[in-house]
Amino acid sequence: MKKSLRSIIVGCMAALSLIGSGSAETFQDNEQSNAKTVQAEKVEIGISTQVLSKYVFRGITYSETPVVQQNVSVSYKGLTITGFGNLDTERGEMTEADLMLEYAHSVGDKLKLTLGYGFYTFPNTIVKKEPSKEEAALKSASGLLSALNAMYDPNYKPPEEKAAEPKTGKATIKTQEVYASVSIETLLKPTLMLAYDFDKGRGVYTEFSLSHEFHLGSADLSTRAAVAYNDHYFRERCGLSHAELDVDIPIKVGKNSYLTPTARFSKALDSDFQDELCIGIGFKTNF
Repeated sequence: MKKSLRSIIVGCMAALSLIGSGSAETFQDNEQSNAKTVQAEKVEIGISTQVLSKYVFRGITYSETPVVQQNVSVSYKGLTITGFGNLDTERGEMTEADLMLEYAHSVGDKLKLTLGYGFYTFPNTIVKKEPSKEEAALKSASGLLSALNAMYDPNYKPPEEKAAEPKTGKATIKTQEVYASVSIETLLKPTLMLAYDFDKGRGVYTEFSLSHEFHLGSADLSTRAAVAYNDHYFRERCGLSHAELDVDIPIKVGKNSYLTPTARFSKALDSDFQDELCIGIGFKTNF
């Protein structure tokens, strides 16, 4: 009887020990899960500045001279609002100011879906200026007067007109787009992105890319290769537009700050585009 009672007591103690151990592990798992949830719900602010030798975006060259670009983003629960500005250093003027709204959602551990909207403005864009009504009327009257003089005076010679130089002015061009992307978190992170400009661009831009990071001690080497198809996106034709290779080396200079030398080469796959090499350096910090 004593042996039986002793066996029961030992068995109960062992069971309690296992339950306690399991509870501790469950508590630790819950704590880790809660920590990840809190981190995911944290508001993140990112600020970055880049100095680039030229401005090339989606195969299109916007500036052949150095530019300074600024990004400010606020993220919360997968939702990100980003403001972007581009300063043309040669002209000393802002030539682009954008606002993007984006939502990212992970499906399982590998699949990531992104939906976004972009509102793009291009201030200080140099455009051809149409003659005013007064200028058009004056030119018409001058032509009529010359015709009348020639009719009544055979020896009349109209005054030589200097070739009119095309008049230019500045305007702000605006356009809008929606875009979506799907990426798979694997070794080469294949990503397919599609953007539809339903305003000035009136076209579709599609891009397929692969990317990978190489760890080099205190720094990483980020590489990305892409090929794009342009279907009437700010052009009159459709087809493959360009292939691109990007190389970044983010160097940690603070707790949440990075200094990143960058190089981008764009290879034209159509006569509407041109080969471009862009180099630069950027600074980014997160709060």
